[in-house]
Amino acid sequence: MKKAFTIVRIKNIVRGNFFLNSILECCLTAAALIRANLGGGYAADGEDLIVSRLLQEEYRMPIGKMKYVDLGANHWCRESNSYYFYRRGASGVLLEANPLLCKKLRKKRKRDIIVNAAVDIQKRKNVSFYVLSLLTRSSIDEESVSRALKMGAAVREVIQVPCVCINELLEKYQICPDLLTMDIEGMDYKVLRSLDLKKYKIKVIIVEISNEIPDVPGTMEEYMRQNGYRIHAKAGSNIIYRLIETGNLGSDMNH
Repeated sequence: MKKAFTIVRIKNIVRGNFFLNSILECCLTAAALIRANLGGGYAADGEDLIVSRLLQEEYRMPIGKMKYVDLGANHWCRESNSYYFYRRGASGVLLEANPLLCKKLRKKRKRDIIVNAAVDIQKRKNVSFYVLSLLTRSSIDEESVSRALKMGAAVREVIQVPCVCINELLEKYQICPDLLTMDIEGMDYKVLRSLDLKKYKIKVIIVEISNEIPDVPGTMEEYMRQNGYRIHAKAGSNIIYRLIETGNLGSDMNH
């Protein structure tokens, strides 16, 4: 814990210096692109490569034809679960609460629909979004923010951002994705439970590992099983679920 705290503090210092941060960003992005060109994919733990094989081998789906929704898209390519598919001609909807990250996403991901908003389980016009020194840990979830602060992260600012519910997002853009991936710091399981899985038969879902929500019985795995999903793979802190139900694996909205 002490080592992790020290590493985070060092990152805070670097991120707080414009010159050092610019160099770091260039180096990290270059490393990500080199890794991908060598066949390593863009996702942190190979999630994109696992999903690509699954879609092609099990669903016989051309990668360029698939659709994705990426909640908490963050960086345009680094540790992205969707950029691998974008590079191969696919497109989808990217949701990101941080307006600065959205600006870069719009520049680099022109075929995608970029939505500057946070996703929540209740309908609200705006919500407080905590921008942390570790951008990947920024969140609207106060418990998640509190854990990040204990690790040594710092709050850079608190901004008000538009808020959407996931079903409204899918309905608005008329998309039933083949891949739903979410990295929304403490909100993953809550948002997943709010998704209408009877209406949206999503083939593959990537979600951060979570076992419980206060006052909600059962684990995420049990909940997903009840809705026709099974664990296909585990990669780092993520679980990749695949839809097992036969029939109606897609949606007319998809293509």
